[in-house]
Amino acid sequence: KAEKGKVVVLVDDMERTDPKVLINLFPVIDQMAAIENAAFIFAIDPSQVAKAYDESVRNDQNTKGYLDKVFDLQMELPDPRSHDIYVMLQSEAKKRGAERLVASLPHLERYLPSNPRAAFGFLGFAVFNEHCFLSRYRADEKPYPAIFHAWLAETEFPGILDAVLA
Repeated sequence: KAEKGKVVVLVDDMERTDPKVLINLFPVIDQMAAIENAAFIFAIDPSQVAKAYDESVRNDQNTKGYLDKVFDLQMELPDPRSHDIYVMLQSEAKKRGAERLVASLPHLERYLPSNPRAAFGFLGFAVFNEHCFLSRYRADEKPYPAIFHAWLAETEFPGILDAVLA
């Protein structure tokens, strides 16, 4: 007799979809509980779900009712601390061989995005640009923290460098 395994499905960023789609997904999600040997984990932003229901407060009756009905266990995760983002970026920059970024991060720590997705966006942008454009210079030839600071501003506010230079 074959043993049945358990399937775990992780769904992230569902609230980024169109609000009309999200509202129609909730009844489907509610029915997923009937699927045998399957567990579903949804990582959602309740405030965005509230917006989908055109509610100003997360604990509004409709949203709260749906969240309570559809999702069995709800946990709020704390926002990451800025130092945690810094440590994560330092580690990743070292792994990717971005020596100038590693050396510049202590100067950028208080300006780093608090959102991990945005922080990784900056990391990818900075590492790519370091390897493409900064690798031809000696470590002491350029004010690297200022360059990375400008790139950080550009990743957070696309077009800002063009606006400043115009």
